[in-house]
Amino acid sequence: TETEEDPSRTLNFPVFISQLKQKKADPITRYIRSFLKEFSKKNWTAAEQTKIVLDFKEFIRPQIDANPLFSALSSNDLLNVYEGVEKLIMNRLYSKTFSPEIPLPARSDEHEEDVLRDNILEEKMSLFYWVNGSHLDIIPSLISNVDNFLKLASDELNKMNNYRAPRDKMVCILNACKVIFGLLRVTKSEESADSFIPLLIFVVLRAHPDHLISNMNYIQRFRDPEKLNGEAGYYLSSLQGAVSFIETLDKSQLSVSDEEFESKTELSVKLLEEKRNQKQNENQPPATPGQQNVSHKATPLSSAPTSPSGEEVTAALAPHAPSNMTPSAILLNSTGIFSSSLRSFSKIFEGDSILSEGGKDNESTGSSTSEEESAARQASAEEYEARKLQQQEHNSVVKILCEMFPGLDKDIVEDVVLEKEGRVGAAVDSCLSL
Repeated sequence: TETEEDPSRTLNFPVFISQLKQKKADPITRYIRSFLKEFSKKNWTAAEQTKIVLDFKEFIRPQIDANPLFSALSSNDLLNVYEGVEKLIMNRLYSKTFSPEIPLPARSDEHEEDVLRDNILEEKMSLFYWVNGSHLDIIPSLISNVDNFLKLASDELNKMNNYRAPRDKMVCILNACKVIFGLLRVTKSEESADSFIPLLIFVVLRAHPDHLISNMNYIQRFRDPEKLNGEAGYYLSSLQGAVSFIETLDKSQLSVSDEEFESKTELSVKLLEEKRNQKQNENQPPATPGQQNVSHKATPLSSAPTSPSGEEVTAALAPHAPSNMTPSAILLNSTGIFSSSLRSFSKIFEGDSILSEGGKDNESTGSSTSEEESAARQASAEEYEARKLQQQEHNSVVKILCEMFPGLDKDIVEDVVLEKEGRVGAAVDSCLSL
């Protein structure tokens, strides 16, 4: 099975968009347009959305294979088309499927749970911002070499919110994890879950990425299940395990004295309360002249005693889940999450005059192409921004890789990054082999 970071699998989205604009691709664009239109007619639950999207992708592939424009393509070029369809429809449906982007009245219980868990996780990460490598029992030889690797891995995790397609978000996770394994190889450490998971937990705490649970669930829901096997599946389940550890994190899971834990968490709670109060003040409308003398009692976002103990705070923030889990147990607890079943999508299109080859399109020519053109423009704008930032990111990656691998000349690192098209995980692998 090919992996996400395989150079032959690099997604060329502009090529796919240009193919879709050709006359021979009209049947495919009609299917996509009809799908987007039908999807937008109501608010679906997360489970319904997952089934509908995966069913459509399963339906559209035989249509692509049989289309004269695509039937003669090589297997890699055909894979580019499949990936392009996923990116196009998920770009278009992002505000309806990515939980934090869905308006509150339109969120299902599952979407709302994503956002609530995001908020709890963000508070836990803020509460434990002070945790360092020694608290997680990371061996000293790794701690002394961790800074540059940590920065690069953290940057990759934080890039997830820059993308809308589940594949692009998954690549960010792959890159971050491959950087961590790069650190293990450079320091000649054991490449096992017991070495990898604590470093991943450390990276997540330092990166403090927004909407991390929503991003993971979005990938889980809308990335093809067969693409979440092997290396990609291992890294995603590892990140889920790291998040589960942080969600249930308390003093018993850290190597820390009572005094240090109490003092650090007390300071963290104080900073969290200041942040909550500041946010609440920003959200309050300005008082009118007649209301200025009226006293208002602020309602805190969550109740907390003035001087809580560290253990009380961590217990309050922790969801119901087992604690005291070893890294290996965490990873094992997160496996078995990927499943796939055959589905048929043809029935959705039966009798649809919009998609019928002999039927009339009941939309005007202008409106019939507006949705996919809008999606294409949106995606093209994203590609333009990506190209605009490419050189800046290239320079940053080269600089960090040079610091990570001081034995390599900068020109060699430049060539590696160019050859790997800026893909951090692949560049780290190449530098390691050199």
